[in-house]
Amino acid sequence: MKRALHAEQRAQRELEAAQQLLVQQEYVPHITVPATSPGDELVLEVENLTIRHGQRVVVRDVSFGVRRGTIVGISGPSGSGKSSIFNAIVNGDFDDGHIRIPRRFRTSYARQFPQWTHGSVMEHVQRVGLDEQQFRVMAASFGIPGDVLKRPLETYSYGQLKKIELIPSLLEPFDLLLWDEPWNGLDVVTAAVLRTALRESRVTMLLIDHDAQRQRDLADEIVEL
Repeated sequence: MKRALHAEQRAQRELEAAQQLLVQQEYVPHITVPATSPGDELVLEVENLTIRHGQRVVVRDVSFGVRRGTIVGISGPSGSGKSSIFNAIVNGDFDDGHIRIPRRFRTSYARQFPQWTHGSVMEHVQRVGLDEQQFRVMAASFGIPGDVLKRPLETYSYGQLKKIELIPSLLEPFDLLLWDEPWNGLDVVTAAVLRTALRESRVTMLLIDHDAQRQRDLADEIVEL
């Protein structure tokens, strides 16, 4: 109960600080995170996961699960294997252990580093089969209006590229959302609004973040590496 109250108070302070910066912004983000259907099922199960890079063991015997309607955070210092766990789940890149996601559950993810960095945003949107109008609406909610979408990705700031990386993951139907270091590069206003949207939704999520305090405020459970 105390942790929940502390998280709520911290979230309120975070929002108030962000609101003070809104006068310097050209937009007011209004982000909605889709909720996953209720239930207590285990959507993701990781058991005795071990990952090696060459001869070096970067993750050893890590086990955890993500139940529907909960946010599980993976926290640890740089080099502790957080992104290796993400890649193991997304790509199946691991040496020992088991990762189980029942076939009926759909996953959606955003990587640590933006994948769309060249060419036209809408060409990428068309290539992966996203609804263009839905993408434009979501982009606007992140503070990227239509005139910006017309520009080449090479002209985008890192923060804008990061937003473009996150948007498709919220448009694909999903039961489990996987995000690797989503806050890197985001402006403080968008980051605060997005974290509030995650808190208020019933999203099922595995969230990788190096900031332990931020994880404690947002996640229902934390895996410390």
